[in-house]
Order: sequence, then C-alpha cells, then structure tokens
Amino acid sequence: MRKHNPFTPGAGKTPPCLVGRQAEQSQYREYLERMRDDKTGEMIIMYGPCGVGKTVLLNWLERQCDKAGYIVAQAGADDGGALANKLARLLPFNLKPGPLSIGGDAQAGIGALLKGAAKTMWHAVTGNERNLDERLLNACKKNPRVFLLDEAHSLGESDRKRLLALAQRLTDQAPFLLVLCGTPGLMQSIRNGATFVERAPKMSIGLLDPQAAAEAIAVPLQEDGITIERPTLDAITRHAQRYPFFIQQWGKALWARAKTENIRHLRDEDAQKLRAAVDSDRRDFYAARYMRMRDDTELLAAAAAVGEAFKGKDSMSIDAVTTVIKKTIAPASADDKARDTKANELERELNRIDYIWYPPCGEARPGIPSFMDYISERYVERVALERGISSDHNNDSASPPPG
Repeated sequence: MRKHNPFTPGAGKTPPCLVGRQAEQSQYREYLERMRDDKTGEMIIMYGPCGVGKTVLLNWLERQCDKAGYIVAQAGADDGGALANKLARLLPFNLKPGPLSIGGDAQAGIGALLKGAAKTMWHAVTGNERNLDERLLNACKKNPRVFLLDEAHSLGESDRKRLLALAQRLTDQAPFLLVLCGTPGLMQSIRNGATFVERAPKMSIGLLDPQAAAEAIAVPLQEDGITIERPTLDAITRHAQRYPFFIQQWGKALWARAKTENIRHLRDEDAQKLRAAVDSDRRDFYAARYMRMRDDTELLAAAAAVGEAFKGKDSMSIDAVTTVIKKTIAPASADDKARDTKANELERELNRIDYIWYPPCGEARPGIPSFMDYISERYVERVALERGISSDHNNDSASPPPG
C-alpha cells in the first residue's frame, strides 16, 4: 500500500486514474499528428465548469507535446504576466549566463552584466508585436509549437483580440496549436472576438459517465489491494453526482479509512461512517461559491428559481431558463422589454459563474447539480429571515424578495 494518499482533490492536480476523457485525448492526439504531417495548425476552445478536470487534461496534453518533441508553453491568463512574455516562451531564444571559471566579485559583476544584456535583448525581441509574430511563424515552420492558455476566460479584451488574430494567422501557415481553456464564461468572451472563432473546434468537459466515475475510485484502490462492493461504489458515485472533484474527495476518504483501519474490503458501513465528513467538506466548498453570489439579491433569486426548475431534469433550453428567471424580476408590472433585458443579463451571469453551462448541444445544464439544492436552501432561509425581520418591525406591508 502506498505511503501517501493517491487521491488528489484540488485545483488542476492529476488524479491517480485519469478516466472518462478518452474521446478528448484521442482528438488531441489527432491534432498533434496532423501538425506533424500536414504542417498546419488549429485553435481549440476547451470549456466546462470548475472542478471537472480541464486543467488536468491540459497538463496531460503538455506531456504529450513533450513526448512528440514539440515546443510547448503552458500559462495562466490570470497570473498577471504580459501575453507577449508568455508567447515568447515558444521562441528559440534563451540567454542565460552559464557558469564562469572566475570567482568572487568579478563573476558576480559579469553575471549581472550578462543578465542585463539578455533582458535588454529579450525586450527588443518581444516588445514589438510584429517582430514577435514573425519569429513565432518562422519558429513554427521549423518545429511545431503549442500554446496552452488556462483560465482563458480571465483574458482581457485587448489580449484576447491579439491572441485570436495571431492564432488565425499562424494556424493557417504553420503547425501551431492554440488551446484556450476556461470556464463556461470563456464562450461568452470569445463571441465578442473574431468571427472565425465560431468555426473553431470546441471541447466541452463535463461530468464523468457512470463507469468512468466508478473506475476513478475503484482502480487506485485496487492498486493498493483494496476492493469495494459494487453497490457501495455505485451509491458513492451517485452521491458525488459523477463530479470529478467530489469523486476525488470520496476516494481520499475511502483510502484513508482503509489504511487507518487496515481494511481490505470496503462496504456500505464504511461509506456511511465517512458520509458526514464528506458532506461537511462539500458544504465548505458550496459556501465559498455562495459567498460570491449572496450580495446580488436578483442573481440569488434567479439562481434559486433556476435550481427549482431543474429538479428532475438533466437539461433545459435557454428560452426556458430565461423564462424562469424573468418571473423572479420585480415588480411584475415592469416594462416587458426591460425585464427581458434583465433576464438575459442574469442568465449570462449564471453562465459566467458556471452555475449553468451550455455544452455544444445547446441545452443548459447544471454546473454542479447539488449546488443548486444548496442555493435553494440558502435562499429559502434568507426569505424566511427577512420575513421575520419585517414582522419584528411590524411592517405588514413588507414583501419577501422576488421569486
């Protein structure tokens, strides 16, 4: 049995068993092969809710690029660095002073001088956008380049337009692969960019299928000589709603119990003893997301109403979503056009924060189904509290929040 827990619930951490993404992996392999054979490139838009494993897949792709001998650079759009500097990592230019045979202050002085010269030359190369574009184009023609941008929904408008224009030029003339990875809000932002983006291949990363969700837990346990009863495993994956982050939370708890209690076969009673702790971790996760919504009364009312409408459904049309939201907007006598505009704004915001999202099928789906239940509960509590406050102040005319 391994010394450390193999399950890794956390942002971007590679799980011990990467399953359920075979279709996406096969598609990426095809793009890499096409770059080599056809000397052309592509821009991929990969999006989905937080916690479904997008960054994990991006890290996997980076390793595949390394194996293929391609030059690859991965960066985050929200790390504060300039876009030009991130792209410049793909250039065959790296001035670093090597070890010098002289010592003492002389070595330090020469080293500082070389670093300064390197920095000056680097800015000369990357500071001019046209110069950078030409260098990237020539570099790609010699050896395929891959640029992986995580959290691309955080990209500023000017950087987004700059990157899209660069991608259109490079992918047409050389083996250059650009992958923009982000939350569902990414789709909103790129629609404001170049029209060719609408024709770019898109990958929507969502919940695991039932078999993959079960394997993500069972396989790492089996590798450490731990088995789990199938009905117990199925109940756990249903409780996790096949959401990869929750799957890793359950795997971590099960593995820890097996090791601590020296258990080699996990049953329902083991899962029941872990349920309270798993639920507590989940509530903490939900509470953090709720805090980002609680100050916007209209958004919270819309989220609660949408959550209620989704009960018993896997998906809804965008028109159905906006209709549900429109009913929460007060007063009911407001101008219909204004209410439509507000409903659309709230729908887009729910999509931006991945409360709901739209796979290529076009139907709205919950980002995390059980989070909708949590929001509904918090909203009911909030309405009850505000009613109580109104009653305490003898204000019989006060009404609860809309919805």
